[in-house]
Amino acid sequence: SSSFSSLSPSSLFYQEVQDPADLTLTKHPVQTFQHFCMAIKALLINHVVPSTAVLRRMVCILGCLYTVVMRAKSGVWGQEIQETTTQLLEQTMESAWWVFCGILATVGLGTGVQTGALFLFPHIVKMSLQMSNDAAAAAQGGTTTTAADTFALVLWASFWPGFWAGTGSAIGELVPFILARMIRNAGGDPFSLLMFTDTPSSSS
Repeated sequence: SSSFSSLSPSSLFYQEVQDPADLTLTKHPVQTFQHFCMAIKALLINHVVPSTAVLRRMVCILGCLYTVVMRAKSGVWGQEIQETTTQLLEQTMESAWWVFCGILATVGLGTGVQTGALFLFPHIVKMSLQMSNDAAAAAQGGTTTTAADTFALVLWASFWPGFWAGTGSAIGELVPFILARMIRNAGGDPFSLLMFTDTPSSSS
């Protein structure tokens, strides 16, 4: 069965990471993202795309999906489908933004960028204030909206940004996960490296 054993102590992880505390966005952003890409590649090769045939099928499916979406966006199949496709693309781009923010929050070893305090929380507050103002304006116009309804709308609107940001945070944690698996496969103790008290030794 496939594993992470191909990531040996002589790999780029060990060659460049002399001190795990340095693998943070604030100290070495380029190196941190480089190791993040290595972790993603290792995960894809070992678990998601185990063979070239699977990779080719995935590329074909993505290519067909891209062609269909672009034709729908151009209006070939009608204005209604065009508007729906445009809306889906906008939602996809927004979701990708929150995933990226989540990755920035946890990528590397240690504290990442506080994207929750910088972007997510202000966005939720802004949505909450906007919905409260809309409810007040609707009440003045004769349409009554209960506090429970407004709260439910705010909760639902806040769910997706929080969900995708959480997904990105989980993806960002791949770097310490892959690093720990590599150290374990090499016969060492991941916790000893992270505590700066010992370095893992290669298995005989």
